[in-house]
Amino acid sequence: MRLLRAGLPQGDLYAFRGTEGRVCFILTRGVALCPNSASAGEPGINWATSGGSPGEEVAVVAVVADNVSHVELIADDARAAVPVINNSIYAPLPKLSQNGHLSLSVSYRDGSQREVLLPNSYAG
Repeated sequence: MRLLRAGLPQGDLYAFRGTEGRVCFILTRGVALCPNSASAGEPGINWATSGGSPGEEVAVVAVVADNVSHVELIADDARAAVPVINNSIYAPLPKLSQNGHLSLSVSYRDGSQREVLLPNSYAG
């Protein structure tokens, strides 16, 4: 078990090695994720949304691989850098309209990029 970030709005973020090469994480007052396999999801990023209880913000939290160099949160047409700290990210998600677009732009050290679509937690 490794502490990645302490004192986040939804608690402390820990990562640990699951079976068969999986990387799992726990946000202590938020969410936990342990993928079905080491290759599940998007390359280099294991993410989840957390929160949304009354009075609590909705956030995206993730553990990222060593080859991830930069992450941006895209909300409709606005882009904001999300700091990568100890192979992790945490960012509050803005409230968007019913049809709002929300994603992460993940940049890798080899110069490639990938867009990861996020659910609009405020829609519906």
